[in-house]
Amino acid sequence: MTLQTVQQQHIHATRDSAVARAVAWLDQHLEQTYSLDAVANAAAVSPRTVLGTFSR
Repeated sequence: MTLQTVQQQHIHATRDSAVARAVAWLDQHLEQTYSLDAVANAAAVSPRTVLGTFSR
């Protein structure tokens, strides 16, 4: 199953949602090491929001 398939099945959000922005950024940077701050910055939310969102 590809990441895009997973997104379509499990992320029922608008393109502007923090989750969609974070996943899109992660998908575009699979080859790179990433940090929580980088994902939060790409999603335009705080690191705490990213942690809370992805821990649910």
